[in-house]
Amino acid sequence: MKALHTLLAVVIMTCTLLAATSCTSVNVAPSGLLCNLLTQPEKCVITEPQPDFGWVVNSAIQGDRQTAFRILVASSPALLKSEQGDM
Repeated sequence: MKALHTLLAVVIMTCTLLAATSCTSVNVAPSGLLCNLLTQPEKCVITEPQPDFGWVVNSAIQGDRQTAFRILVASSPALLKSEQGDM
């Protein structure tokens, strides 16, 4: 069980949040990534089987908002680079 918690923390650290921000502006990269309200979840043990994720969508356009998102989680950075999740 401890290995699962450690793996989850590593995965959260290395996972890429791909925000398919269907904003009126061109793909806006998210910032302020959070997991269970933690800014550095890799330094903790996440025991929650369904952790909460959060982020800020940066846009200079007033009223712009995010309408969709996708979180890709993988056990290795190589899988993330090829946009393949395995978890």
